[in-house]
Amino acid sequence: MALPLVPTDLRVVLQDGTINPVWWRFFQDLKVNLFTVDLATQVTGVLDLANGGTASAVGPQADTLVDNWVSYGATSTVTGWAATPLTVIRGLSMGSIEFIAFDISGTSNSTAVSFTLPRIAANTGIQFTGTLGYALDNGAILSTTAHYELPANTATVSCMPTMDPTSLWTNANGKRVIGQFWYEAA
Repeated sequence: MALPLVPTDLRVVLQDGTINPVWWRFFQDLKVNLFTVDLATQVTGVLDLANGGTASAVGPQADTLVDNWVSYGATSTVTGWAATPLTVIRGLSMGSIEFIAFDISGTSNSTAVSFTLPRIAANTGIQFTGTLGYALDNGAILSTTAHYELPANTATVSCMPTMDPTSLWTNANGKRVIGQFWYEAA
C-alpha cells in the first residue's frame, strides 16, 4: 500500500469547524480513528475512518478520556535509596493508557531500583520496557544505556543500570533515574 500524500494545507479543522477534506482523505487512507477535542480536553466526537467514516458522539456524560496529571510520588513504594529519596512520579490517564514521568534521586542503599504505580499493567502478552532518559550510579552519570521494565499484571516498575535485566546498581553514593513511558493499564 502506498502512503497517502500529506496535505499541503496543514489545518486539520477549518474555520467553520469542519474537517479539511484533504486531511479527511489522508486519515481515511491510513485507516485510523480521528477524534475532536474541545477546549476542556474532553472528546466530543469520534470518526471511525476504519469502518467507513461512521461518527459517534461522546459528551461530558461519557467517560472522560483525558484527566489532569496526578502526582504518585507520595503514595508509591520506592526501593533502592536510603532514607527518603527525592521522588517525583506523575501520571496522566487517557482511558486505559497511562503516561508516566518519573525522577527519583538520593543516596543508594540497595543494588535494586523499583517503584509502584496505582494501576497494574494489562496482560497484553508483552512486557512494557524502554530506556531511561538519565541515570546516575555511584555518584556518576552512566555512559551506558539504562532501562526500565513493567511486566504484565503488575504495578511495579524496575530500573536497571544497563540493558541487561540482571544488572545491579551500586549500593552506595548517589543514584538517580529519570524517564517517561506509557503503558496499557488493566
